[in-house]
Amino acid sequence: MKPKKVFKPVTPERMIALSALVIASLTLVGFITAVIAFTSSGSATSSNLQIEDIFTIQGDNAASNKATYILEIYLTNNGNGVAKETKITAYAENDRKIVIAKGDGYIGDIQPKKTATTTISLLLIKNISYAVSLRVWSGELVVLKGPGTIDLRSSQSGGGSSGGSSGGSGNGASSGSAGFDPSKIQPVETPKYALGGGGAGSADMAAGFMILLPLGGLFLILLLLWGFRKMRKNKLAENIQQLSSMEGGKVQ
Repeated sequence: MKPKKVFKPVTPERMIALSALVIASLTLVGFITAVIAFTSSGSATSSNLQIEDIFTIQGDNAASNKATYILEIYLTNNGNGVAKETKITAYAENDRKIVIAKGDGYIGDIQPKKTATTTISLLLIKNISYAVSLRVWSGELVVLKGPGTIDLRSSQSGGGSSGGSSGGSGNGASSGSAGFDPSKIQPVETPKYALGGGGAGSADMAAGFMILLPLGGLFLILLLLWGFRKMRKNKLAENIQQLSSMEGGKVQ
């Protein structure tokens, strides 16, 4: 006959020790997750896009009252990670904030420390001054934005250029000027927890997990202590009641 295994009773001390072991294990997992997330969100895998130059080229007139202008844009990835699915969108607005023309320049992936170029064609009505807004996209996020101008009012003369790294070449059919300053194309703060927005959000969540988990464990331990204390009191009261009943029976 094999001796029966005798299981030790579950005491409050054993429950507290087991809870502390579980909490320590989960805290270690949270710490490792935070380290990995912070490492992956560093500059080793990040891209840093910057517009180097913007040239404005006057194209052929499509109609007597319209002119085509082409923006040739140079975009550099100064980071150490690949800038994926990049494109640039340009909006030309009149003085009433109405978009007259919109154009997209698709680039695709830009390798680290490389410069790519794209062109955007805008068909504009003459004799109007336009405020041009540029948006640089990486995937589904806008990472850069900034202003520029294209002035096609008849008071302008020649197909010249104005401001920053902009230029123009006329064909003699219309006049105008353009002004773009690459330094005004500034980064856009993207949400940390956006889907595919990098590891910063994961790092913050892991850090929060690491902080909240011990607090939750401490609360659990205190709750266990309170529960076992209440159980002991109830058991003690039950034993006293039984003793009282037994003594009362003996007296009778």
